Amino acid sequence: MNTDTYVGCVRELPVMDVCLRHMEDSDIAYVMECMEEAALCSVTEEERAESDGWMPALRKTVAALYDGRRDNEIFILWKKNERIGMIWLGLWEDEFTHVPAGFLYGIYVREDMRRSGLARWMISFAEDWCLERGLNRLCLNVGSENEGAIRAYRSMGFRPRSSILIKKLR
Repeated sequence: MNTDTYVGCVRELPVMDVCLRHMEDSDIAYVMECMEEAALCSVTEEERAESDGWMPALRKTVAALYDGRRDNEIFILWKKNERIGMIWLGLWEDEFTHVPAGFLYGIYVREDMRRSGLARWMISFAEDWCLERGLNRLCLNVGSENEGAIRAYRSMGFRPRSSILIKKLR
């Protein structure tokens, strides 16, 4: 076990030699890459082909959320001295009931580390994060094209609440 891995950790998983640490300013480019990859997995092939047109707006939104982060936190998943994932959590008001809830803005695990239980472990961390803040709900948004993520979330107890429908007009 590499003891350097655990310096500054907010949650450790020693059996896999990984830990979550608060994001530092030097991590913002990594977070942006993770959010971009997650977005590309969540849209149609046609929308992916048009990503040069909408990706700048996504980057702007991510930067704005990060800059105003008083009600959200980003954690980087580290294995030894390398980033292998991230999770971005925030406070949210349920759009239907107006009950305060936690919101999962983004979660990412590097491709070669997927199917190892790390996303499930980070979701457990997110649940604890919510409970520590007196929140009894965790919400997220996942693109209908991201079938693997949908299956994973459903296996962790998430259920659909609403659907956003889209129709291309031109």
